[in-house]
Formats: sequence, structure tokens, C-alpha cells
Amino acid sequence: VEGFPSHGGLGVSGVADGHAVVAGRRDWLEREWGQPIPAGLAADMTALLREVVQHGTGKFAQGLPGQAAGKTGTTNDFQDAWFIGYDGGLGTGVWVGYDDHRTLGDKETGARAAGPIWLDFMTKALSKTMSPNGAKPPAPRPAPAAALPAR
Repeated sequence: VEGFPSHGGLGVSGVADGHAVVAGRRDWLEREWGQPIPAGLAADMTALLREVVQHGTGKFAQGLPGQAAGKTGTTNDFQDAWFIGYDGGLGTGVWVGYDDHRTLGDKETGARAAGPIWLDFMTKALSKTMSPNGAKPPAPRPAPAAALPAR
């Protein structure tokens, strides 16, 4: 699903047997749902999610050719781990876990369990085309001084 990375693209209406069911293009999504979020907010979110890759738990994604952005996640007791991210106009997510809620194992976080799967997929996908629609993420707006983290 493309939202933050390119403000358009295909929408997924559901997943059946591991295959995404494509609902339509941007024009269909905008007719049905309107613009999901303002462009400035999308740029701000992209800037925040790029920080995860540059300085946080998503460092594994720094090797991609563009400017990856995304977020790792892990539940209590390492039962679920995920990474959802995008680079250029391609966004994807990986979830790792068991249906019976057993643990993945000690320290099996989103960065460790899901991150390598995501990176492998994105490396291959982006090697075929940098972006399915050639779009680049919008440039982030400068953050107000009060919103910047202390370094």
C-alpha cells in the first residue's frame, strides 16, 4: 500500500492465502476515501520514520539505494515481530510470529526477525525498478525547535 511514500498507487483491500487483493489505483482510492492525509503531514511522518532507519532500530535498511523509512515492532515476550517500511514508491511490511502466540525466542525483535526478510525483499524489488511509479517521497518540513530531540 502506498500512502506516505508517493501519495498514490495501489490499495490492498484484503489478503487471501498470502496474496494481496488489489483494490485499485490512486484515483479509485481518492474517489472512495478522499486524500488520506495532507502532503505536509506525510512529509513529516516520512522524516520521523527515516530517523528510525538512520539512528534507531531500522539501521539494517540503510543499504537500500534510496532513503528508506519505516518502523520496527515487537510484542511482549517476543511473540510477534514486524517491520513496515518504504523506499521510493514501494512500501511493504513483514510480520513474523506464530498463530498460537508462542514466543519467537529471546531477543527476536522486529529488527532481528522481520528486518532481514524485509530488506531481502526490498533489495530484490528495488533492483528491478527504483520505484513502481517513479515517485519520490516529499521533502520533510523543518521541525519546530521544541519538537527536536535533544542530542
